[in-house]
Amino acid sequence: MASEEKNERGCLFYLGIAALLLAVLGALFMVSIGLMMKKSVDKFTDTKPIEFIDQPIDPDYIEAVKLKVKLFSDAVKNGVDEIEISLNEDEINTLIRTHGSLSILKDMVRITLQDQKLKGEVSLPLKKLKTGILNDRYINGMAEFKLAHENDKLNIHLESLKIKDQDIPAQFMANLSQVNFANEISKNPKANNAMKYILGINVEDDNLIIKAGKRN
Repeated sequence: MASEEKNERGCLFYLGIAALLLAVLGALFMVSIGLMMKKSVDKFTDTKPIEFIDQPIDPDYIEAVKLKVKLFSDAVKNGVDEIEISLNEDEINTLIRTHGSLSILKDMVRITLQDQKLKGEVSLPLKKLKTGILNDRYINGMAEFKLAHENDKLNIHLESLKIKDQDIPAQFMANLSQVNFANEISKNPKANNAMKYILGINVEDDNLIIKAGKRN
């Protein structure tokens, strides 16, 4: 049991990043269902995904980013009192594109960190909804989130969402802004337990800051 808990602590970084990506995708997922019910498919969906314009990544840079994350994860895994990791958007997107734990999303999301907020450019295949319809269409948009970590709880709230450069209907936005998309973590017992070691997560100076360690 102790070994299992130690491994969960070591996965903290990827659980944290995954939570943010799930938030971005979750927002579009909920909107997708609503738009289909409102029969707004043609207005808000595309027949092609976003083609992310990515520059080649130097292999040495990839290894440096992965080592940075590994040192952080190992420290948490070994029970450090407190440690902090700071990553810019290039480092996060490098991990999304290249790391096995995140690369399943490499064709669906790119992250921007700006003005103390996390922004995600997303291309969500509607086949992911598993409705059996509209499998050849995509929701392409830009979501903006505010992050906070208060009372030992991660909060990820949607502040704005554009699809095909259009604001989504006001009734959808009003409902979505009340949702804490970080709650998705609580549905996974291992992830939920590991998140107990997160001491803080926020965006500062265009960097994602994650603090982790022992709780008093």
